[in-house]
Amino acid sequence: MIGSLKKITVTLLILMTGIFMLSGCKNSTADTFTEKEPVIRPVKGFQVMEKETLERHMFPASIIPEKEIRLSFRVGGPIVRMSLETGQKINKGELLAKIDERDFILKIKNLQANINASYAELNDAELQYERYKSLVKENAAAKAKFDQVEAAFKAISSRTKALEKELENAENSLKDTSLYSPVSGYVNEIFTENHETVSAGQPVLSIVKIETIEVKSYIPENLVAKADKFTNFRFCLNSIPGKTFKASLKEIGKNATGAGNTYPIILTAQSDNQIKPGMSAQIFFDTPGDIENDIFTVPLSAVLSNDYETPILWKIDTENNIPVRTEVKIHKLLKSDKIQVSGKLNQGDWIVSAGAAYINEESRIKLLSKFSETNYGNEL
Repeated sequence: MIGSLKKITVTLLILMTGIFMLSGCKNSTADTFTEKEPVIRPVKGFQVMEKETLERHMFPASIIPEKEIRLSFRVGGPIVRMSLETGQKINKGELLAKIDERDFILKIKNLQANINASYAELNDAELQYERYKSLVKENAAAKAKFDQVEAAFKAISSRTKALEKELENAENSLKDTSLYSPVSGYVNEIFTENHETVSAGQPVLSIVKIETIEVKSYIPENLVAKADKFTNFRFCLNSIPGKTFKASLKEIGKNATGAGNTYPIILTAQSDNQIKPGMSAQIFFDTPGDIENDIFTVPLSAVLSNDYETPILWKIDTENNIPVRTEVKIHKLLKSDKIQVSGKLNQGDWIVSAGAAYINEESRIKLLSKFSETNYGNEL
């Protein structure tokens, strides 16, 4: 009897163990073969478009006045009118200062009186000259007398011409008692005061020309040889972010300055009320890029080099939304976080420009947004 109970107990234990084992195997199999949904990673894309044919250059610069002009009178005398302040804006042709003109007017009046008297003498001398000229031809007057009349006529004629020239100079001197601005600009410095007597050529004030302004910077010697290929000059001001001003090349210095063998470059631009001498700026210009047909410019963030023998980027299979590992060759690192590469790329291809480090060939990807016509730079 006891033996029979032991057999039944062992049999039950075996059956229960089998049930548990079957149950465990069933659950394990379900967990093992259940398919997981693939993770779709959002990425930022860049569309490879036209090949980069220009290299853009940027250098720090400063605004300088095109020219500082020192003004002076061409005549001397006491200043009777000058009410200027340093920094005052002036226009071309504006009266800046005036010298007392009374002595100049008096001199002109005296010269005019002398000339009128000389004209009368000259008229009489000319009549005598013509009369004796005819008499000599008819042998009715002595040649010696004619010579005296002729000499007197020439002397009075020369004296009259000298008085006319003196009057012309006096009239010009009267005009020179007024000092006008030859350009539009700002008063930079004043050297004399109103009612002070100045001499001819003595500086009275200086002005800064503002019809055009100059932007000065320095460029490395490797660019100087390409100066004839510089194009698209422009500059921006640190004080006015986001605004670009057009410019043109004035000159590149012929002598290097500083330890870095840099050469001064000066651009000119039309004056603007926002632009003042001394402002900090950046200049920009382009040069032709030395590139081959199969080289494209892409964002630096698109190219991966760590853990890869050859740099790669992920080209996007837009139909299946999967990345395609594409090996590339690096040619040149450009400004603005761009890089020139070549490889199995074609114009119009989409590549991953952000998020490339977090995907692999098994990943599924999705562009963050769709391309639109207002997406400048073809980057999402």
